[in-house]
Amino acid sequence: NNPPLMRVSQALTTSIPNNSATALSFGTAATVAPDTYSGWNGTAVYTAALPGLYLAAPTVSFSASAAGQRYSALAVNGTAFTFQGPSYAAVTVGSAATSVTQLRILDLAAGDTVSLKAFQDSGSSLALGGASYSTRLIIAMLCPYAPSGGATTASPPDTSFRWSAGLPPS
Repeated sequence: NNPPLMRVSQALTTSIPNNSATALSFGTAATVAPDTYSGWNGTAVYTAALPGLYLAAPTVSFSASAAGQRYSALAVNGTAFTFQGPSYAAVTVGSAATSVTQLRILDLAAGDTVSLKAFQDSGSSLALGGASYSTRLIIAMLCPYAPSGGATTASPPDTSFRWSAGLPPS
């Protein structure tokens, strides 16, 4: 009844180099609430406390620029597996910032780590949204793994029984 859940946010101004997925560090001034299993390391990495399926929902906000594409990525266990989110075209009207989001279900073992990366290819370095738009990472356990082996595994349903019209309730 108390699944792992973590939300971190901060108005980051990190400069993202052109054409390079860059790991983001939230720093110690980030707002972290809640963090039910103390999985956040304080700057950049979430560590899964329990094995199971987790929902990861990052939002990365870039400063205004009319060129290129943007995306967020989730790195599991460093760079072993990187899950890229959908690519967003830069906003071409006015000076609006571009926020990129994704929803991802991750299959994590206890001790697996998740970190957030950002990518852009505007032609030069581009800062994140800063004070106007926060960058966020939300990670929530959807369900734990079922225990394996023994009587704790699910049994198949009895498909031989058929209800018939007129059958008494007993």
